[in-house]
Amino acid sequence: MKELDKAAAGQFTLPLIYETVQRSSPATIKLDFARSSCPDAGNNSTLPNSTYWKNLETLLSTVSSDPQLINYGFYNLSAGEGTDRVNSVAVCIGDISMDMCRICVKESSKKILTVCPNEKAGIVWYDQCLLRYSGSSGNYDWGMKSIFNGNKASSDPDRFVEAVKSLMGRLREEAASGNRTRKLGKGEISVGNETVYGLVQCIPDMSSRDCDRCVGEGSVLISEARMGARIFRGGCVLRYENYTFFNPTPNNGFPSSSPLPTPGTYWYPTSCTSGEFERDVGPRFDHVIGQTRGLIWSSI
Repeated sequence: MKELDKAAAGQFTLPLIYETVQRSSPATIKLDFARSSCPDAGNNSTLPNSTYWKNLETLLSTVSSDPQLINYGFYNLSAGEGTDRVNSVAVCIGDISMDMCRICVKESSKKILTVCPNEKAGIVWYDQCLLRYSGSSGNYDWGMKSIFNGNKASSDPDRFVEAVKSLMGRLREEAASGNRTRKLGKGEISVGNETVYGLVQCIPDMSSRDCDRCVGEGSVLISEARMGARIFRGGCVLRYENYTFFNPTPNNGFPSSSPLPTPGTYWYPTSCTSGEFERDVGPRFDHVIGQTRGLIWSSI
């Protein structure tokens, strides 16, 4: 984790890695906001003119103004001291271009101040990145948020669920075995005439054990034959769909253990026309509330 103080805020940079970026015009860049969370909201507040809040604003504004901070598709920074110390983490999800990665982090740094005003901890998830801040580092047990596709597998749902679990288990191992610059697993599996695509990613500076645990606990929500799901945690994300939502090869703006191919364009299909529903799961998984568009329900 890097230390950032106010005096050095405009001068801080991470070591550079080489980068070949496929430029995208602003018209082609579309960010998909997913969920947000303000842990212990109302009981862990701060004042807008407090030293803590000013440190947070300094931290996020520095990230927004210095694009080199996100060269690895990831940063872990802090500002301030003692009880006024703020830690912020951001990671770009999947194999998006470096341009989109930086734009997502910049937008997230603005969004998080509006969804968690005057709170000492907050996290926002986009399909393209996550950004979080708190007064401590290394704690990723922030419960879970999720969005499920409203469609169910029409034939042999039990087989579908087992196939999805098998895929996510394989990707879980792949992500956990990553290094401190990237912990990502992605792949596909055939289920009858269907192909399911999956992605699992952890914050890179998590230990392999913590990454494995984070994904494993998130996987408990995969219990119904839904055709797609996005599961968000403080330290990891899981996603599977019955359509391709990631590039088949890694983008060469990020480190890779293999030769880096020519980058492709990251494509995000429109939302499923049948609708989606959401679940919020607390840290102990003892309270689940789901919400469809136009319908409130509870389960588990």
